[in-house]
Amino acid sequence: MTNLNELQTIVQSKKRFIDGYSKIILSFKPIQAYLLQQCLGV
Repeated sequence: MTNLNELQTIVQSKKRFIDGYSKIILSFKPIQAYLLQQCLGV
């Protein structure tokens, strides 16, 4: 059971790491504009 808790902690830590960097990347206006253009097909 301890291994399962350790694994869960590691996964949550990695999710927070990825989430943090995703927010930084998505904060750049050129990236936002590119994603919007791709979603709208412009």
